[in-house]
Amino acid sequence: MAAEFRTMGVVNLTPDSFSDGGLAATPGGMRARVASLLSLGVDLLDFGAQSTAPGSRPVGADAELERFEVLLGEFPDLALGGAGISIDTFRPGTFSHVHERLRNMGFRGVMMWNDVSGVVDDDTVHLLRALPEVRYVLAHTLVPTKTETPRHPEFAGPSLDAGAVVARLREGASRLAWMPARLLLDPAFGFSKTPEQSLGLLRDLGSVLRPFGPGAEWVFGLSRKSVLRALFPDDRDLFGCELAHVLALDRVLSLRPRAVLRVHDPRVVLALAAARAALGPPAPDAPAPAVPDRPRRADDLPGWLQ
Repeated sequence: MAAEFRTMGVVNLTPDSFSDGGLAATPGGMRARVASLLSLGVDLLDFGAQSTAPGSRPVGADAELERFEVLLGEFPDLALGGAGISIDTFRPGTFSHVHERLRNMGFRGVMMWNDVSGVVDDDTVHLLRALPEVRYVLAHTLVPTKTETPRHPEFAGPSLDAGAVVARLREGASRLAWMPARLLLDPAFGFSKTPEQSLGLLRDLGSVLRPFGPGAEWVFGLSRKSVLRALFPDDRDLFGCELAHVLALDRVLSLRPRAVLRVHDPRVVLALAAARAALGPPAPDAPAPAVPDRPRRADDLPGWLQ
């Protein structure tokens, strides 16, 4: 069975990472994390140095760049084996700096800007025009400016439906209509959304995908820290969260979009894909029993029903 998706493995360069406790924030930890993800066959490595978890403390541009030095300082010794690189930042200056350093060190693979702000301002357009090989992830959030991205939970409204998400994504994509082949869309579960709104959006995901047609490419990542954790607040070993994560990914794959799945543990996705391939599509429903063409008489019924 052909692959239904590509995988993006997360490498958090933040010391306050929810998913791994900051293990990849040191050179040795980062190398080990990259090697582990590559051994599982990920297509992209997504490096981020600014936590967007609810309650996390924002850092300035200088601190973010300092954290990226963990990647940049070790890059000459990293063997990526053809994997692409995604830079997770809402700051154009940060992306530009990291991109330039990596290209100057000889990286010629796929480069992606994973911009979690969802704000396509003049600086964004200018940078993307200057870097014609870069792919761009447009996320759905409700923050008014890029600098307010760390405060995204504050902008969640009282209600949110698929139509509003489509309208907001179309608004941003309209400013990038000149680069459709380089654009990926992200419904951004957990960003500027309550957990209930994110789950509702997942239930009605088809209504978000259909208006953009089968040619659109999507990035999907379901946040354990702000969405699934709300379902299981006492789930210390994350068992319930992981089970819900598998079911959510299965919901995404059942719609068969062109997808990049952003995950912390690619084994979950690979196991799910193997199970889907082995089980095949669901069997069609059995036909309903034929309805008699005449009303039943009392003497047609068993004695205990007469």
